[in-house]
Amino acid sequence: SLRALFLIMDVRHPLKDLDWQMIEFARSRGRGVHVLLTKADKLGRGAAGKQLAGVKRELGKTATVQLFSSLDKTGVDEARKALKAWLRSEKPTADGSGGDRSPDAADAPGTDSRASTKPATP
Repeated sequence: SLRALFLIMDVRHPLKDLDWQMIEFARSRGRGVHVLLTKADKLGRGAAGKQLAGVKRELGKTATVQLFSSLDKTGVDEARKALKAWLRSEKPTADGSGGDRSPDAADAPGTDSRASTKPATP
């Protein structure tokens, strides 16, 4: 059965409508979400870090987020740790390692998996 969703999105164009739909789908079913911000090699360190911080801020506790690049192998180990943690039914921590043995991020304190995660549009 589905334990969590690894959502892959371009770091230069994160959190499009389809991304939000996938996040909502996973969250409505009490599943965790781990976001891979791919193509991190296309941005400088500062710009990539800024995008990462922005996505983390926007998602809050609804998902774990990391930078990833298949070209220069950025984030490969972190992604593997996160995947292994989900397969062991542990919630991955911010560094991608296993955490608290809870089945998913929906069980995190202060998180309501039924609540909408997409910010209201002005």
